[in-house]
Amino acid sequence: MAQTKFLSFVLLAVLILSIDVMEVVGGDKCCKDHPSLGECIPGVDDDPENNGKCWAFCIKDCVKGGFCEQIDSAGHFVCHCYC
Repeated sequence: MAQTKFLSFVLLAVLILSIDVMEVVGGDKCCKDHPSLGECIPGVDDDPENNGKCWAFCIKDCVKGGFCEQIDSAGHFVCHCYC
């Protein structure tokens, strides 16, 4: 009985750690829009030289960084991380 509890604990720990590792790789960040960062300004928030917010957010996990992507015809832009 004690061995079963220990094995269950170890398997649960491995599962939790593997989920954290997958997030570090950037699977949830790259190739996606990130409206949670708010609207962005093209040429400002995606400028790598000035460490714009889209660029800074995306470059941590996505090799190519990010840019401001227009999401509608009204001219709203959100950060999008490159694939």
